[in-house]
Parts: sequence; C-alpha cells; structure tokens
Amino acid sequence: FDFCAFIQKEIRENKGGRHYNTLRSLQCKLDKLKKYRPGLTIAEVDYQFERDFKKWLQSQPGIKEESTID
Repeated sequence: FDFCAFIQKEIRENKGGRHYNTLRSLQCKLDKLKKYRPGLTIAEVDYQFERDFKKWLQSQPGIKEESTID
C-alpha cells in the first residue's frame, strides 16, 4: 500500500474543504517525504521512521525548522 499515493489522493479529494495554505503545507511535506523514501508503504511508518525522517529533514540545506513535521 503506497502511503504517499494515499496522502496525495486525500489532498486532491479534500481541496474544497481545506484552506489553500493548509493544502500547500501538506503538499510540501509530502514532496519531502517522497524525496526521502520513494515508494513508502504504510507498514514502514512507525516511531523510528518518524525519528529518522526528522533527522533527515534537519540535515537538508534550505529546509526551515517550521517546515519539519511535528
């Protein structure tokens, strides 16, 4: 089950019910997630994945602190 495809579908289907900046933020985070782990499955998403992803985000040049996941 492709986690990123699922989130992308949710973003597309909920455009009318969300503020533009919220959608933009979600899309930005999804793009970073795709760059970090293409083909991510839902089974791979756990506490350790979150920690590793946050570390990766912090190591990337040009990524602002507020754009990381919390």
